[in-house]
Amino acid sequence: ALLDLGHRHGIPIHIISGEFEARLTFKGAICDRPRAGVAVIDVGGGSTELIREIDGKPRGVSVDVGSVRLSEAFVTKHPVAKAELDEIHDYSREAFARAHLPKGGFNELVAVAGTPTTLAALEQKTPFDERKVHGFTLTRAMIENWIDKLSGMTVEERERLAGMQPKRADVIVAGAIILLEGMQALGQERMTVSTRGVRYGVALSWQEL
Repeated sequence: ALLDLGHRHGIPIHIISGEFEARLTFKGAICDRPRAGVAVIDVGGGSTELIREIDGKPRGVSVDVGSVRLSEAFVTKHPVAKAELDEIHDYSREAFARAHLPKGGFNELVAVAGTPTTLAALEQKTPFDERKVHGFTLTRAMIENWIDKLSGMTVEERERLAGMQPKRADVIVAGAIILLEGMQALGQERMTVSTRGVRYGVALSWQEL
């Protein structure tokens, strides 16, 4: 139905492989920094991608943990019960442990997508501003602090926080836990937030589509 709609209105729609998506995300995320020594983490709604360059080519690993997926699987109410938080932590930790992660050989972890950009805005207590969010450093302690704060709030209370994107308020806790567990699985204590993910990669690679 989507392809028919695109054809009817003259909108080109391309279905790409997961490997190509990883290349696009990596290209967008590192477009303003050196390629060498960088790994990228992309927390999505249904899965999380970990990408790094190996032998000159971006290689991605997809892990079946996403902010929407785990919220629907484990969260029954807000504030979130400790037992449910523990389940999200355990499930994420085990999923990352099963994945063939790109450990070592990089000196910077770059985080893209809505979870890290929202946490960066929350940490600065400001509405989303790309100039303040892009390049912001999130530490493990910051993320742990926000998981503790946000899990104790209702969705409505989260929506009123400076920096919160209202449509993300119901899944931000699971997203933050995934981000934390991914960081820990990679042995990192901090990450650089980037607002430049797959959209930038598409723009930079338009001729390849």
